[in-house]
Amino acid sequence: MRYNSTMKKETAFLTELLAIDSAGGEPAPGAPFGAGVRNCLDLFLAKAEELGLKTINYAGYAGEAYIGTGAESVGVFAHLDTVPAGEGWTTRTGEVRDGSIWGRGAIDDKGPAAACLYALARLKRRENKLKRRVRLIVGCNEESGSGCMKYFNAHAEPVTLGFTPDSDFPYVQCEKSILQLRLSLPFGLPITVSGGQRANVVCAEAAYTKQGKTFIFRGKAAHAMEPHKGDNAAWKLFDALKTLYPANAVLQSVCAYLANPAAIRNLGICASDERSGSATINIGVVRTEKERLNITLDLRLPIPSTKETVIRQLKKAMPQADVQELYYAPYLYADPNSDLVRTLGKIYTTETGKPARGLITGGGTYARTVKNCVAFGPALPDVSYNIHDADEHIPLEHFAFLQNIYYKAMKALADDR
Repeated sequence: MRYNSTMKKETAFLTELLAIDSAGGEPAPGAPFGAGVRNCLDLFLAKAEELGLKTINYAGYAGEAYIGTGAESVGVFAHLDTVPAGEGWTTRTGEVRDGSIWGRGAIDDKGPAAACLYALARLKRRENKLKRRVRLIVGCNEESGSGCMKYFNAHAEPVTLGFTPDSDFPYVQCEKSILQLRLSLPFGLPITVSGGQRANVVCAEAAYTKQGKTFIFRGKAAHAMEPHKGDNAAWKLFDALKTLYPANAVLQSVCAYLANPAAIRNLGICASDERSGSATINIGVVRTEKERLNITLDLRLPIPSTKETVIRQLKKAMPQADVQELYYAPYLYADPNSDLVRTLGKIYTTETGKPARGLITGGGTYARTVKNCVAFGPALPDVSYNIHDADEHIPLEHFAFLQNIYYKAMKALADDR
């Protein structure tokens, strides 16, 4: 399927989704993750009903659009929440320009969610005798702990098998473990420090203020699963402060064990293997509070690593630090010979003409939260979409491609028994 003038309605709907700030907010009745993402969910379910699909609202935690009957079901898991937009954008939210739609969530994950919605509506129109129900589940808290899926799993019927359009093509064979920690260190310097927004985003701007004057350091945001694709402003901040206060042991320790390319090796947590790759570490947020320096870290760990080892090594290297575990999700490894993986791989090869080899990623998706599920797209190899960065976008041709490939994936899994 190629993008053409008949797809203006699909494009307009995605533009509407992008216009809603769904980075999360204060809980409210019926909106456990804030009004913005609840508004986004309401819009999505209303569009599903307009397209003739049946819907369920799981108390604002998640929503579902579905077709078919039967005991078994195919689950497609997308999310409507986003990371904050951040600074540095050169495009307007929802702008269609240079063959792309621009805005936070365009590729992660509102664009794929919209593509799946239209694929499901197409499936309803064309396929009347599916062997399995097809259920499109959209969550509201994937970027901040997937509390939405905890609620869904507690209140909804489990799916038989499925995929999530929230990572990379061809498919993800291994998702590394995710460990987020907050380090609190004695500081005692006559300055205040701030920087970053989320643990899972490379810190793009950091600053310190001394005697009323603020010094700002700028970098480049990126997803914490691939911190090397960003430019961490916190590293620049700490390097400058180390020079300004050379006798401060905390700054020396932070620069040695956290804020440099060799941090993983210096900490002694270099474990890696062929199935799951190597460990990474990201400084996401830095703040001073009551004469203490707080640093939020995001680590992506291969199968041989354990959170106990990481925490032990951090305490050994930085004994002055109080270490608090904020979030942990164990790794996911998908059997490359399973029927689910083989089916999705075959569809990818048919649609692209390229071999389907399983990927290793540091990303965490809904596939971890349900049984018999893998990440399948939406990002194609060697294409930049600016995920978790300024000017995130999805090419119009790719938006059309996703509608087609997800239609075929849903159909194949619903018919394959």
